[in-house]
Amino acid sequence: MNNVGRFARVLMLAAACVLPMLLGPNADAQTPKRGGRLVIAQDEGPDRIDPHGTVMSFQHRIIVNGPYEALLAIDKDLAILPSLATAWKQESATSYTFTIRDGVKFHDGSTLTVDDVLFTFSRIMNPERPSDARTKMRMLKAVTKVDDRTVRFELKSASAPFLRYMASPEVTGIVARKFTEAANNDLTKTANGTGAFKITNFTPGVNVTYEKFASYWDAGKPYLDKVELRIIPDDSTRIAALRTGEIDMTFFRPDKRPLLATLRNVVIGEAVANSTQMLPFNCEKGPTSDLKVRQAFALSIDRNAIMNTVFPGRVTRPGMAVAPADKIYGYQGDGTDLPYWNADIPRAKKLLADAGFPNGLKLTIQYIGTPAFAVDARISELLREQVARSGIDLQLVPIEYSASARNSVAGTYEVMSNGRGMDADPEGAFFDALGSAVRTKCKDPKFDAMIDAANAELDVVKRAKMLTDAQRYILENVYFIYMFSVPFRIEVWKNDVKGYEPLPQVRRTSLRQVWLDR
Repeated sequence: MNNVGRFARVLMLAAACVLPMLLGPNADAQTPKRGGRLVIAQDEGPDRIDPHGTVMSFQHRIIVNGPYEALLAIDKDLAILPSLATAWKQESATSYTFTIRDGVKFHDGSTLTVDDVLFTFSRIMNPERPSDARTKMRMLKAVTKVDDRTVRFELKSASAPFLRYMASPEVTGIVARKFTEAANNDLTKTANGTGAFKITNFTPGVNVTYEKFASYWDAGKPYLDKVELRIIPDDSTRIAALRTGEIDMTFFRPDKRPLLATLRNVVIGEAVANSTQMLPFNCEKGPTSDLKVRQAFALSIDRNAIMNTVFPGRVTRPGMAVAPADKIYGYQGDGTDLPYWNADIPRAKKLLADAGFPNGLKLTIQYIGTPAFAVDARISELLREQVARSGIDLQLVPIEYSASARNSVAGTYEVMSNGRGMDADPEGAFFDALGSAVRTKCKDPKFDAMIDAANAELDVVKRAKMLTDAQRYILENVYFIYMFSVPFRIEVWKNDVKGYEPLPQVRRTSLRQVWLDR
């Protein structure tokens, strides 16, 4: 049996094994209670609901996971599960068929059909609608109807990320054709999915209200009547709300972990290294377009000092673009083998002199200046102190959250300080709606080709090595400086919230199995 055949057989066996996990009893041994309202608070809120949006931040991913579902699903171990499709078959390296679940209803009462699936992927692949989903699904060649319950997906080439993205509602969430067309294809403020909860109110930056969808296809789910998502930027306010019972669940940046020890009657989620703190450079213009300048910047940094100062308590790890939480593809080393990991001030000064800056130079670093991203401000302050040793005068420029993506697209920056959470597939660390594998203003056709080759490799071991080599290429060219990996958020929920299962990809797809022991 060739690799394609083995791969297909493993996938089908995995589907058969995990189906009882998906549809079976709740993880808690107790009998779930029905009803009640779950109140979740988080530090930032989404500005839209559309599952096929331009740049999908974690806030957008979380809200999409409420009303929308994909043909497949994914669990905490990144295993692929059935969802709106009951089965799938890999006919060849470039052809898959999916059997659509019978009797699934959209929130408006209409029935899911093959036509809705075809419309969804036509929407995703529309060249007039650039989106994160279109970039990730660029491997698609054609989506066709086989019969009333079967759809065939033909790919341009073999694609390792394909099934993981088919299991991600924020990439391939299925929308209703008639509803979407009636809304003039604008789903930014309204939603009509097949998920366990339907959105009844959406006030950007304030709150989102979900209600139980009584006609949900997974009989007996969800247990909750309502879920309310409240936007509370201040950490102290959210901690106080947990203590008083005003909210039931929230999350915190890992630098706040010491404060969580003061909480009682809560479950504190595991701190997994599922995000990467990074410094993107503008390689198209200005001083940072010179590799020597970028190398000098990298050699001026003491990462260990920053890790231990900003995140005391050993919650950080050395990392690359793919976070260590991805046990298959993530970096698992100690950093010593990574390019420019150790500081070298004399060499940094020489590189600046060779680049035409013997007396140093001035650069700006942008970071999101909101309470939720206070870590980025602190990292930027420490960087300013460290790079000054080489003669780099680093000016700090706080910006609004929305300006981060906007400035990346426009190229109105020199250096940025930000982070990126774990995606469904490791290629998500490189690609977004901007199209290039390196992302933003360090486009490199050679690197794009490296990632394309890795994505076409279905052998997991071989693909992992190819992705590691590609990430080293980024570091050698200093398109990004991957500072270190850290938990994106640490989730906390009250003891009487049962059945919740955090995912390393920062999703809340397990809400349909949550119940309140009250």
